[in-house]
Amino acid sequence: MTMLVVSFGAGLVFGIIFFGGLWWTVVRGVSFRRTKMLFIISFLVRAGMVILALSYIAGGDPIRIGCYMLGFLTARTVVMRRFQPPREGERVQDESYS
Repeated sequence: MTMLVVSFGAGLVFGIIFFGGLWWTVVRGVSFRRTKMLFIISFLVRAGMVILALSYIAGGDPIRIGCYMLGFLTARTVVMRRFQPPREGERVQDESYS
């Protein structure tokens, strides 16, 4: 049971790192001189981290892999809601979109 919670938590943490890093890459990529290189390196680093963490945490156990992926997808939802641009007609509270 403890390892399932650890797997979910690790998926959550690495999901936030992965999708937060993706958001950072997209925001910084438009003003970066070597955009293609930034995107390639960012993807390789983020994907490598997630895969290494998955193999270490889950250890091949399908239940732990499922808990890790559930945490990872939960983090995706959290990050997407956090960095979602405001809808038309809504007030902007965060200055990063203006």
